[in-house]
Amino acid sequence: MALPHLTGDGAICAYGTGLALTVSIVSYYRALAGGPVGVGVPTFGVFIASSSLIGTAVLDEPLTARKIAGTVLAVAAVSLMSVE
Repeated sequence: MALPHLTGDGAICAYGTGLALTVSIVSYYRALAGGPVGVGVPTFGVFIASSSLIGTAVLDEPLTARKIAGTVLAVAAVSLMSVE
């Protein structure tokens, strides 16, 4: 007997989210093992900015000047910190 939340409408999204999280955590640990922390940590932190853009594109959240500025600054920060 399958549980309703494992087969319901949101199950595909839940499975996709779990898979994406698994890939991102494994990639994060590989980046930390293979390079300097000063590059791996800021790069991983960009997921906050990218999730804001995904929310705007997929979930019809409003795109504000603050979100645009935050995303641009996050990408700029990672770019600056990644350069040796």
